[in-house]
Amino acid sequence: MEIMAITQKTINYETTDFENSFQLVHKITTKRFQYGTHIHTRFYEIHFLIRGEVEFAIEEMRKKLEHGDVTVIAPGEIHRPYINDNKEYERIVFHISDNLLTELSTPRTNLQSMFRRVKTHFIHFTDEELEEFFIRSKEINKYVSNPEQPGADILMQSYLNIILMQILNKLQISDENTGENYVELSPLIGEAVEYIKGHLTEDISVQSVADQLNISRSYLSRIFKERTGYSLWNYVLSKRLILSQKLIMEGRSVTEACFDSGFRDYAHFIKSFSRTFGIPPKKYREQTINQITINIIV
Repeated sequence: MEIMAITQKTINYETTDFENSFQLVHKITTKRFQYGTHIHTRFYEIHFLIRGEVEFAIEEMRKKLEHGDVTVIAPGEIHRPYINDNKEYERIVFHISDNLLTELSTPRTNLQSMFRRVKTHFIHFTDEELEEFFIRSKEINKYVSNPEQPGADILMQSYLNIILMQILNKLQISDENTGENYVELSPLIGEAVEYIKGHLTEDISVQSVADQLNISRSYLSRIFKERTGYSLWNYVLSKRLILSQKLIMEGRSVTEACFDSGFRDYAHFIKSFSRTFGIPPKKYREQTINQITINIIV
């Protein structure tokens, strides 16, 4: 695992790959450990909290989790858990790629499209629902470990679909009823993030975002860093790099990906992309990469 710095004034990025198109892991952490902020470029992360004092931050929102809470993070969303004490932190973390969602879909049920439409990030499983999830996840891992078993692929896909549809149904109900259940880091941070998302490919700067919000550049920079743990410009850079990677995967040329994702300096884009993903963008187009995670270390 290699750590590379874009510049001394920005972020360090750590890049790793998932071997498979999905991963289902049961984890228990016995020591207090703070995880870095990170992004999954092509994977959804679904986090089931079993026990522990944990808060979860996604972009401009943050929520204290309780037993049975399920957190759904879409590709490209910056997120991290905050561990609040030294008690055991037990969770099941499920990563599934966009590509696999497409493969599991049918002409009548497009799983990828359904996940993209929901806005909610937090749902809750009862103890009974958690127990059912435990049983199904064990069955999935059993078939992953014994892929040659007759019917293993069909049974594994069936259990995956049941889990995914249960999560989607709860997300849709939450969307329709109450929407998000979280504490916004700050209304100011929320406004800044929304403005950046809407103008990412334009010629924006920290100053232009501050002007839009009618506050000083220094105040915006300080509040954003204090509340999120990373600088506003690092957030912009991360989002542009993720977008450029997506455009390349869709078949755009390196030049198109550079300028269509908001970069204005081609040489800077090549250097940033290469140092972030560990490979020049031209070579990246030629390779099949299952997943890349960016850890932002400030």
